[in-house]
Amino acid sequence: MNRFSQMGGFTLIELVVVVAILGVLLAIAIPGYSDQVRKTRRAAAKTEIMDIVQTKERSNSLNNTYVGSPCGISSIFYTITCPTATATTYTILATAIGEQTSDALCLNLGINEQGVRTETGTGSVAECW
Repeated sequence: MNRFSQMGGFTLIELVVVVAILGVLLAIAIPGYSDQVRKTRRAAAKTEIMDIVQTKERSNSLNNTYVGSPCGISSIFYTITCPTATATTYTILATAIGEQTSDALCLNLGINEQGVRTETGTGSVAECW
């Protein structure tokens, strides 16, 4: 008897099937994982925005103006600014930068002193906020 016929192992066909199955699983898992990472980054930006909102409202309570209250945070994935601030109004914008610009659903987020939320992207305000 041939000593090679008694050895255990995988055939080439079995290896190709396993590699194909792994490829399909990765093709499904990686986009889902990437979406979750983008959502997590967006949630962090929303938290930062709401922190700024609280700071502005506290400043308005003390000084009767939104002008002069702190604003502006830059992280790896968003730049948060307050482009318009007057005594009675403000707007806070979170602009996606870096890898977060691939988040076509909710690219940029915004909110004003009345709590009106905005977004730019293919998603709706309800999806993004």
